[in-house]
Amino acid sequence: MPITARPSSPRAVACWILRRPEILPEIDHLRLKAVLVHCPELDALTAHVRSFAQMLTERHG
Repeated sequence: MPITARPSSPRAVACWILRRPEILPEIDHLRLKAVLVHCPELDALTAHVRSFAQMLTERHG
């Protein structure tokens, strides 16, 4: 029987998406990347969230 990793919780994935990428620990960055590879909808959501955060922090729209 192959050993499989426990899937990430929805709460953990949401936290990874909402954090600034530059302060996300490397292990969490890799886990998020693995999730996004398997779910194009979450990948698109991540791009939208980061774009919106950039608009708010840089005050342009």
